[in-house]
Amino acid sequence: MKRKNTLGRTSLVWLYFALVVILILVIVTLIISAIMFLAFRKNDLPPGTPAGIIPIDLMVILGAILGTVVAMLVIKQIFKPIERLSKGLRLVSAGDFSVRLKEKSMFGTIREMYGDFNAMVHKLAGVETLRSDFVSNVSHEFKTPIAAIEGYATLLQNKNLTKERAQEYIEKILSNARKLSTLTGDILNLTKLENQNDVPDKKNYRLDEQIRMAILMFEAEWSAKDIQFDLDLPEIFFLGNDGMMLHVWHNLIANAVKFSERNSAVHIEMHTAEGKIFVCIRDEGCGISQEALPHIFEKFYQGDSSRSTEGNGLGLALAKRIVTLHGGEISAESRQGEGAAFTVALPLAHAAQTA
Repeated sequence: MKRKNTLGRTSLVWLYFALVVILILVIVTLIISAIMFLAFRKNDLPPGTPAGIIPIDLMVILGAILGTVVAMLVIKQIFKPIERLSKGLRLVSAGDFSVRLKEKSMFGTIREMYGDFNAMVHKLAGVETLRSDFVSNVSHEFKTPIAAIEGYATLLQNKNLTKERAQEYIEKILSNARKLSTLTGDILNLTKLENQNDVPDKKNYRLDEQIRMAILMFEAEWSAKDIQFDLDLPEIFFLGNDGMMLHVWHNLIANAVKFSERNSAVHIEMHTAEGKIFVCIRDEGCGISQEALPHIFEKFYQGDSSRSTEGNGLGLALAKRIVTLHGGEISAESRQGEGAAFTVALPLAHAAQTA
């Protein structure tokens, strides 16, 4: 279908071109004809000129010459957008994905072609970003689990290995394989979201129920540490992508449970104010240092060793991008040793609160 649309647009461009050339030739010929007719009527011709012969010859010759010159000038202007498109394609083929064409033209077809070009380059830039992230930022993240898998696989080749020790090594291999899978998935999701400008598949759903469901997903973890949840979640509906927003609560609650001390509590409060929905998730764990706090939403940042275990530095970056796509904001407050509080603010204009 896209190929047919492209062919149709190309045919329209050539049709415009042919019509313009024909129109120019007709107009110039008519002008020359009118001039020669007036000159003939006034007998303003050279002596000895046979009446009705040379005026027609001159009309044809001058019309063809002037029509060709004017047509060439107009055609040059018509082909400028095509030249700009050609130049843009050359830059893209050379690896420059920052080039954009201004979608301004007297022809709607040209504007559509420029729009398609910009959309293509935008998607290619996303692919290039994914490649760059893998090369520049991810390589060192893969080294540790890959080295562990290789090491434990080598140990498994020992024929004198006990069954218990072999099972332990197998579990280590599986654990590191899961880390690799999670890391790869997070990178792909983040890259996709960074090159996405809107939220697909929005629906109206209860935000309080979704947060409670996210808490239950970690029941085994918080039960093992005897962590209590202090909840203040009124019934609030929100219009958004429930799958994407679940990832936000999943990440924030997972971190709160992970970094909480035994027999402590996690406090979750939701309320509306100033045209926004506020959700605050606060733990009583080790907290975040003031040096690390400004950077925690950056990709791959794990500068605070006290909160870097069992993570890859992508969870909070993903959560921030999802909240931003929904028109909201996410912030963090913490002091080392005093726990951390993450606040998500979502537009109330996208939600409807029941009585």
